[in-house]
Amino acid sequence: MESNSSKYDVLFRVRILHYHYLDIGKSNAGNVTFDPFDSLPASKKNTQMEKYKVSDWLSVVPSASTARLLASKGLIFKLLPDGFAVFVKVINKKPEKNIDQTIYKFDLSFSGESSAFSALPILRMDDNQAGYYLFSNEVSALKGNANASLCQLPPAYDNAKKYTGGEIVEDGGNHYLALDKLGNSNKPVSNANFWKQIDKTIQFANASNLNKRPSLVNNSSSFEILNFSELSLFPAAFGRIEISVNNQTPASFRVLNASKQVQQKTFDIRINHPY
Repeated sequence: MESNSSKYDVLFRVRILHYHYLDIGKSNAGNVTFDPFDSLPASKKNTQMEKYKVSDWLSVVPSASTARLLASKGLIFKLLPDGFAVFVKVINKKPEKNIDQTIYKFDLSFSGESSAFSALPILRMDDNQAGYYLFSNEVSALKGNANASLCQLPPAYDNAKKYTGGEIVEDGGNHYLALDKLGNSNKPVSNANFWKQIDKTIQFANASNLNKRPSLVNNSSSFEILNFSELSLFPAAFGRIEISVNNQTPASFRVLNASKQVQQKTFDIRINHPY
């Protein structure tokens, strides 16, 4: 028999895994190579995760509207070693307060020089404006992402385009990461001096996650599509996480189940490094 007393439970959790800190580097005759985190045995994975702290390289801040929403709904935002979680007061696994159709936004900014270790170049949009990275459960669901990843599938390689270190592309069914030494050029992905083939079963943040900053979007319908209720991001932010509580979202990205009970849903963001 279920208790009618209230308690706090996880509404959703976001893991942010940066492979610069999780891969194991080793030097051989002056050349540094890496044992990818995902291919490590469980014991080494656990060791890497025990040392890992998102706060060493990243600041996660609820937007102003989200801070107000958290307070009004009695929700708790908590930073975790591998990301953050939002907790909600529940009775029989159902939120005590109505949270249907709510959106929670968190601005992301690098700490110190950590941006140099990231495969998240500050890329330009088609109008030459700097974009920002959006990680959204609704957008990911619409694009058919798997495994609750908030990272989109990478764009196809374009031999007429110049790429910069950190960009990730798809070519011939494989995924490739542009190395730092690529500079700004259109070297082919077959050139292993400038590109590295990466595991295509893992979705890393890439240019497909880029969007125009809200203040640069003039078409009001775009605000509805992207769920923006604010016109500017935190000034230093390079990206934003948006988690929507919407019963129309496909089940694999839904925060509440069909009975409106919490599922303790975990979403993932994976970031590679350009070397």
